[in-house]
Amino acid sequence: MQRRFLLLVVCWCAGLLSVLATGNYSTTYVSLNRQDALLYAPDTLSAKSGVAVVVMHSDENYMGFVANAELARRGNRVLAIFFF
Repeated sequence: MQRRFLLLVVCWCAGLLSVLATGNYSTTYVSLNRQDALLYAPDTLSAKSGVAVVVMHSDENYMGFVANAELARRGNRVLAIFFF
């Protein structure tokens, strides 16, 4: 029981540190007619920078979704749209 709890705490701390770490990407506000969006772009362009991922959902705000920053840190561009 104590090992499981310790493992849970270690995993939680590792996840928290990865979320709080500042990455090598920038965000830019984009106005798409009636929609708001954020473009996550890596600071260093690579072969993966030509790949763009569009993130949106019909009833949620995905502009601050954790995966957006993680994909940008790994070299992809991400367009996160607030769809309303």
